[in-house]
Amino acid sequence: MEEYQNIKVKDNCTIGAGYNSCVDVNFRAVDLFNSLGDYIKGLEKESGPIKPQLHERLDTFRQFLETFLYQFTNGANAERVCGTKELFDFVSEAVDKLNPRKEIGGHSPVWILRS
Repeated sequence: MEEYQNIKVKDNCTIGAGYNSCVDVNFRAVDLFNSLGDYIKGLEKESGPIKPQLHERLDTFRQFLETFLYQFTNGANAERVCGTKELFDFVSEAVDKLNPRKEIGGHSPVWILRS
């Protein structure tokens, strides 16, 4: 601890520190997609078959589903950001109906719990 007390900081230096945590929501993807089967069929009827493909942004459920299928079929793990509040709310509400397991997430909180 003594080393940190001896650090000299210039007057015009701004230092920021952050800490975050999240809630990991665990569910089976197949259960989510089965529960949304009618909605997915409607999407396909409206704008054609859903095909695995990578989207840079996830603004719609179709983009979410196609990107998920692309990652899954290629055995890739990825994290994405919902581009809209509407998409986030839609997926969150659908997942909540599945009674998922929820636990604290984020690197720091998990390590704290392990210590």
